[in-house]
Amino acid sequence: MNFGKFLKQLRESRHLSIRELAKRSNVSFAHISQIEAGQRGTPKPETIRKLAEGLHCPVDQLMEKAGYLSQAAPDQDQSSEHIFFFNLEGLSEAEIEEVRQHIEFLRWRAKQNETNK
Repeated sequence: MNFGKFLKQLRESRHLSIRELAKRSNVSFAHISQIEAGQRGTPKPETIRKLAEGLHCPVDQLMEKAGYLSQAAPDQDQSSEHIFFFNLEGLSEAEIEEVRQHIEFLRWRAKQNETNK
């Protein structure tokens, strides 16, 4: 299932209209409509984060469906996924999660670049 269809199912399961999700997420009605209709590519991680907030669902769930995150093996700890070499002092848990997601996005983009060569 593509991301747009998944987004539509998730939105409808929460009994939200596109307009209500747009209001909750601060993503335009037109943008959401185009994503759901398959008229836009995979949204950027920032858009996905906003949609997750509007849908009250884990951002990882949407990031995974969008192809930015790979499903972790049960014994794999993704919460501290080799980012120990950064000084994370002073960052909130949400900010650390955002760093992890950005790293996953960069991995995904590198993989896409390799595939397109």
